[in-house]
Amino acid sequence: MAMMIENLDARGVREAIKRGLGVDGLCERYGCEAEALFLRIQHVYKHNHAEMIQRLRESGRKVSGVKIKNAASRAPAVVKDAAEETISDTNAMTEEVTTIIENIENKEATLTAQKNLEATTKVAETLDALKEEEATLSKSLMETECDYEVVLNQHRAQIALLRDVQDDLKKIETQFNEKMASYQKIVKEDDGLVDTLNGLMAVRREKATKLAELRNQIRELEITTICAYENGTIEVFEGPEITIDKSGASEIFAQLVERAECENLRVREIKLVSEVIAAMQHAPGVNVIIENPAVAEVYETLMEHIDDVLHQV
Repeated sequence: MAMMIENLDARGVREAIKRGLGVDGLCERYGCEAEALFLRIQHVYKHNHAEMIQRLRESGRKVSGVKIKNAASRAPAVVKDAAEETISDTNAMTEEVTTIIENIENKEATLTAQKNLEATTKVAETLDALKEEEATLSKSLMETECDYEVVLNQHRAQIALLRDVQDDLKKIETQFNEKMASYQKIVKEDDGLVDTLNGLMAVRREKATKLAELRNQIRELEITTICAYENGTIEVFEGPEITIDKSGASEIFAQLVERAECENLRVREIKLVSEVIAAMQHAPGVNVIIENPAVAEVYETLMEHIDDVLHQV
């Protein structure tokens, strides 16, 4: 009765190599295909699975070679045919091992793509954080504006008071000393207010500049890019998710098949361009990437005359 491949561990692999079971023998013991066996070995030996698969394969070769050598003295012609058959089988197995290892590496590439998707999710989280920071900084700037207005009004009031004092000095010479002291005091206070105003203006400029930069970053992250692939699929490539609305594409297609710009395109390529144009009408401001350069060139040409194209729909 065959054992389940899930029961195969490192000890079992080493034992199979030692006994010279080879790939076929181990597959027969566990009742599985070679690909399933190699996947299990990859799970058991995460870092050197390729080496262990090669050792297992070579152990089978050695046993086959010993059998052929022992039979050589009894039937030379039969041994020769068996040796040639063994070599042929070994070469075929080598190609099968290479193919399966490549399939395993492709699966690892798929895991890498999933990690890239997680990185895209982190970008969205960064966007939320930037928006929160933008709201906080905007509120802070408004508070600074209020402080500036309060101090500016105080400054204006002091200037008005200075004018009154100057008028009094002209009218009342006898009160000159008293008014002069008052004047000097007010000037000193106003100097402090001016210094405060200058400081607030510098802070205001710095915050306004930072806010503008922050808003530019937010705008860049909020732009959605869609990609049209050669197989006809249209999906969001990067940026915030949107619903791709292709309604109206059939009417646009009917016009495009008559246009000279589309003469060298296949029907499915014209259909793809029609769907992209329809999607852009429902989501203006979205960037578009078309996988096929020839189709992309026709699309750019049509967009230069988009009003004419849509007018005929």
